[in-house]
Parts: sequence; structure tokens; C-alpha cells
Amino acid sequence: MFLSIGELLIDFFSESSSKDDLKYSANLGGAPANVAVRTASLNVKSFLYSKVGNDFFGDYLIEKIRSFKVNSEYIFRSNSKTTLAVVSLSETKERSFSFYRNRTADTMMSKKDIEKIDYTKFKVAHFGSLGLVSKNSRDAHYALLKKLKKNKAIITFDPNLRSDLYKNIKDFRETIFEAFDFVEILKISEEEIKYLFPKIPYNDAIKIILRKIPHIFITKGNKGSEYYSKSLYVSANTISVDVVDTTGAGDAFMSGLIYSLFKNDFKLENGSAIKNILNFSNILGALAVTKKGAVSCMPTFEDITNIMRLNK
Repeated sequence: MFLSIGELLIDFFSESSSKDDLKYSANLGGAPANVAVRTASLNVKSFLYSKVGNDFFGDYLIEKIRSFKVNSEYIFRSNSKTTLAVVSLSETKERSFSFYRNRTADTMMSKKDIEKIDYTKFKVAHFGSLGLVSKNSRDAHYALLKKLKKNKAIITFDPNLRSDLYKNIKDFRETIFEAFDFVEILKISEEEIKYLFPKIPYNDAIKIILRKIPHIFITKGNKGSEYYSKSLYVSANTISVDVVDTTGAGDAFMSGLIYSLFKNDFKLENGSAIKNILNFSNILGALAVTKKGAVSCMPTFEDITNIMRLNK
């Protein structure tokens, strides 16, 4: 079974590019929640540990999570409000976020929650960086990650770049580097590597990460993706698509990677197998940008298989 850890929130997507016409639609959001939803769609039994408010948005999110076949047993309620994020798109379809997250529910994840979680049943667990911003939530993450790691779960991490939530870049980098101590598999974008290591050449930055983390998957947008370990390098191109909204592309790639871990008996040793993982995950990431919203495009295995066959 798979556990995703972190924020579950409301994404408000702009319905218009005009500042004179403010129309928004509400959708399920939060990177760990997106990963849980997409991984569940690939028939991996998925759980989400998060916290939402005792409000309308909290009710809506739990109902949506359940509708996507994600187990909601570890989604706790809080008297704090549910977190909101306003997502705006540029002319190139790149997103920017405005967060309403001052002492909201997901920042109140706590060590007391961990006592109610049966961490022994999870083979893979995933987390991101937003859950590490507040001390309460960070302490809860680390307490659970320690238990999972001790139980030999594979820990994956995606350091989502949301620099506006940190006081400064130094805090962001220190938080990410601290989190590396728990991680066996890192999914990171090319942009995030450059942000974390602004004065260090790309290949040197990867070598630094490999001192702590044995497996690195790097997403490169329309240039595909790469895999690095100390002994192996693999790359794969992606497919060409019409971009509508890039929200959730990295989460879709991550779900493909997690599914592949279960399918491959949790092994990342063979270059050919890793090539297949990259191709599979690239397709999921590419299809995710063809519709608006992080979980709006849910391809079937048949869809993915057909695309992989056509692109051989």
C-alpha cells in the first residue's frame, strides 16, 4: 500500500486571463493529494495523511478524495480553516500561486495524528516541501517519516518550488536539505535544481545530491526526464502535446514512478526497466497538461500503452 503525506487544499483556477473578469472554479489540490489521486487511478491502494477544516471546503475535499478511491482514514479535521490557493496562468500556460495559508488546517498536522496511523502497512510513502513550512506540520512529517523509514518503507520526495511560502531562499534550501535525510528516491525538476544550487554547475549539483539520496529522477518539461544513481544514467524523451495548464504535471509523473515501484517489486537496478519507468511517467506528465486542473486528465492503461507503442 501507498501513503501520501501533506497538504489537501482547494485550488481556485482562473476562468479568464483578463484581470477585469475574475471568475474562478474550485478544485481539489495540493501536490501530495494529487499524487494520491493519480496513484489510486493506477490501481495502487492509496492513502492520504492530511488535515482539513471543519468547514464546507473540508467536507468537499474529503468527498472528492473518496470519489477518486483514495482512503481518507488519515485525513483529520481541524477547527482551523481549509487552505486555499489561487492558481493563475501566464500566456505560456505556466502557473503561479497565491496561498491563503495562515494557520490553516494542513499547517496544523501534528505528532498526535501519528499515533492513529498504522505506518507498518505501507511499502512506499511520499511527501513534498509545503508540509514542511510550519513547525507543527514539519514535526509531524518527520515523526511519521522516521517510523516509516524504520519499517523499511521506500520514501519519495518532491521539493515543490513555492518560494513565496518561505521567508527567504536560505530557509527554503535548508528545509529541503534537511528533508533529504529521509529520502531514498527524489523527484525534482531541472528548474528546482538550479534554484537550490544557483552557483553550482548542473552535474556537480547532482553529484552533491547523490551523496545523500541514491536515486534521482529529474523532470525537464518538454525535454523529457532523466534518472541518476552513482552507477547509472538513463534519459527519455517525452511526447508532444498541446499545453493547456501545467498544474499537476510533476505530480502525474510522480504517480507513474510510484506505480512502477510496485510493478517492479521496488527495484531500481536495471537500465532498461528505468527507461520504461521514464517513458511511462513522461506520458502521464504530458497528458496532465492537456486539460485545466491537476487531476482532470486520468488516462487509462490502454491509453498509455497505445501512446508508448506509437512512440517507440
